[in-house]
This record gives sequence, C-alpha cells and structure tokens, in this order.
Amino acid sequence: MAAIRKEYGIARYSLTLSIIGGTISFYHYLLQKVPFFQGHAIACGRIPCTRQYIN
Repeated sequence: MAAIRKEYGIARYSLTLSIIGGTISFYHYLLQKVPFFQGHAIACGRIPCTRQYIN
C-alpha cells in the first residue's frame, strides 16, 4: 500500500522487521544444523527446536 502511495518512509520500518525476522530465522537454522547450539538450546516446549523437519 505504501508503494502505491509512494510513501518511501516505510522502508525504514520494513527493513527493521526484516532484520529481526532474519535474525530469528538464522538462530533457528543454527539450532537445527550446528551441534554446539543443539546442546545449548533453550527449552522450546513439547515440540523440539533441534529436530530437522525439512532437510
């Protein structure tokens, strides 16, 4: 919607949200792939965070 209205100030906010989401995604990737992070994972509940669901 902001692109249609040519409001380019929204780019700052969308970039911030993209960086936050990318950081969380990278952390979950490390939990699944790197053995060091698998051993030090915080409890995720009934579904384990360290299991690889998609290869």
